[in-house]
Amino acid sequence: MGFLRPRRQKPPEKSWTVVADCTSSFEAEVIAGLLRTAEIPVFIQQDGAARAMGITMGLGAIRVLVPTPYEAEAMALLAEDETPPLIDEPAIQFPDGYDEDDTPDDPIV
Repeated sequence: MGFLRPRRQKPPEKSWTVVADCTSSFEAEVIAGLLRTAEIPVFIQQDGAARAMGITMGLGAIRVLVPTPYEAEAMALLAEDETPPLIDEPAIQFPDGYDEDDTPDDPIV
């Protein structure tokens, strides 16, 4: 009865390395998109129950994998992406004596 069992989806290459553990499919797809943009092959692995129900909390992890030769490049790219962008604008200067509680009760709509 092997023909009734669904095939397990496996990465096409033998040696893959996990570069990110994610809590949502959205997060995994964003990371995978970043890596694909850098022309790094990506595979997203998600446990069956979580994928079938669309729920990830408590049902299994979502992992982003790359071929082992690309691991260092992928990790460097992901580490670089975590740093906030630098803004060339000066910091906001509030007037002396400004207090956050001085906001009006009725917000402007």
